[in-house]
Amino acid sequence: MCGICVAVHDRTPVAPDLIQRMCDRIIHRGPDSAGYHVAGRVAIGMRRLSIIDLHTGDQPIFNEDRSRAIVFNGEIYNYRALRQRLVAGGHRLVTESDTEAIVHLYEDMGTKAVEALSGMFAFAVHERDTDRVVIARDRLGIKPLYYTETPDGLFAASEIKSLLAVPGVGKTLDEVALDQYFSLLYIPAPRTIFREIRKLPPGHILIKDPGRPARVERYWRVQFQEQLERRSEADLIAEFRHRFDAAVKSHLVADVPLGVFLSGGVDSGALVASMARSGARIQTLSLGFPPEYQAFDERAQAKLVAERYGTDHQEIVVEPKITDTVQVLARTFDEPLADSGAVPNYLVCQGARRQVKVALSGLGADELSAGYERYLGMEIAERYRHVPALLRAGIKGGVEALPEPRKGGRQVDRAKRFVRHADLPWLERFAAFSSPMEASQRARLYTPGLRKNVELDSALQVFRRLADEQPEADPVNRMLAIDIQGYMVDDLLAVADRTSMAVSLEVRVPYLDHELVEFMAGVPGDMKLRGMKKKHFLKHAFRDDLPADILNRKKSGFSLPVARWLREDLRPLVQDTLHPSRLTRDGLFDPAAVAEIQQQHFDRTRDRSSALWALLMFHLWADNFA
Repeated sequence: MCGICVAVHDRTPVAPDLIQRMCDRIIHRGPDSAGYHVAGRVAIGMRRLSIIDLHTGDQPIFNEDRSRAIVFNGEIYNYRALRQRLVAGGHRLVTESDTEAIVHLYEDMGTKAVEALSGMFAFAVHERDTDRVVIARDRLGIKPLYYTETPDGLFAASEIKSLLAVPGVGKTLDEVALDQYFSLLYIPAPRTIFREIRKLPPGHILIKDPGRPARVERYWRVQFQEQLERRSEADLIAEFRHRFDAAVKSHLVADVPLGVFLSGGVDSGALVASMARSGARIQTLSLGFPPEYQAFDERAQAKLVAERYGTDHQEIVVEPKITDTVQVLARTFDEPLADSGAVPNYLVCQGARRQVKVALSGLGADELSAGYERYLGMEIAERYRHVPALLRAGIKGGVEALPEPRKGGRQVDRAKRFVRHADLPWLERFAAFSSPMEASQRARLYTPGLRKNVELDSALQVFRRLADEQPEADPVNRMLAIDIQGYMVDDLLAVADRTSMAVSLEVRVPYLDHELVEFMAGVPGDMKLRGMKKKHFLKHAFRDDLPADILNRKKSGFSLPVARWLREDLRPLVQDTLHPSRLTRDGLFDPAAVAEIQQQHFDRTRDRSSALWALLMFHLWADNFA
């Protein structure tokens, strides 16, 4: 696991200190070593977090005649098989690393080499003879890659902060991206908060030839469609378990201490059960909180799984210092990201790093098998739409009148959002259920100067494009396709990558093995969401592995009492950061609209925690990067 940087000039040589400055910005991604390859107009560099081949795996790595050089971030889980294939084909390998396998594959296959890789990755290869540079990102977007083109050439890196070390890189606010952020709480690829900087989308490569603009090409897309012949649920579950065990086993290769994040849920418990079947030594890590956070503490349920499989179990007990933590997160994320789940993610990664250097996570399971409330809400809405309109109006009035809970729960807010949007057409309804701020609310939030430059339906159009790519998918799988290519990549995986790499911890996600994802894309939606039961398929697949208390308990999510924090602990920071004088100076948000959001939340007339958190994190981010 590392961070990589690339500089390609169109006319003049690259100064060695430029690539070093870029890499110095991401030392946290790779504190163990650094490496650089500077060859005229091209420079590539990296910071290394040593996980595999601790002694000979430093980068850059070259092929036999040094005509190809590579820097690489990630892990290739089938690298041993690839190395055997390469040696049989006459290649001479001088390290034990997965990185070396990629550069030799590229020598043989060119850009097609990416299709042979199983794992998480972002890499850059320099061809000495042509000066071509090829950059690739893994299929699911587990590892990040950003790039920009200036009059001097192309620059790319694992994090935006490296690109901001390059002279001449602009930082113009992208107003459309800003609106997408307030609509979704993240910015979907390929946009970033800066007009001049782009994300390389998952499953894409970028090719830069001398003196020519870079071109981006897609090499993989998940396709959601049923098997040609409808197979029984039992048959599909048997194949899933075989594929899942293979994926988990492949993710256990490491030359450093490895653990698994264990919550009280199905996803992480299944990882532990699979590790036990492989015969692996298992170290489990669970996050715990003081008594006032008892409702969010899952240690008791996690302990059930740890005891069942005899793991070396460690409890990481933290007392959230929320004001300090949000300031750290604002510096960690290079663009605004308003997922409050980043708080517990950062805390568990910080604690885990004291025990291990690699941790397995259950991330991705909810997107594979319909684990979120909004999927269930979509199904309920289909039935609700058949209720007589007069009765629906009465229900809506009653729900809108409900007071906010004093403990900061989201149930009332979800009910209000449901009755407001249940009558919308399918795609618009799903987008509304996925967005904490509808278009009319965002329009009131923005100043006239900002409002004229945003596209209030831009996030909806992202959803529409992703849905249109899946013409064979049933409604459930179409929702999953949207989330796997949007929310999961640009929110959940971004949070996991930045919070873990901020403390130099590698996080692996076996549920996102691309072959497992392709298989699950063929499982019918009615096996994933059945009646009023979310995640039916996975729970049946793991029913013999986990205690009934785990299988049947309500999903709590990786969250904390954000609504209460904003009213109490964070209130001084909110009021100072969103002071009318600052808002007036910046000219983006209407001070009266922001004051109304604060007052509604502080008075408990409405839960405005999502909007308030998004405003707070945007302005704290701006303090560091704008």
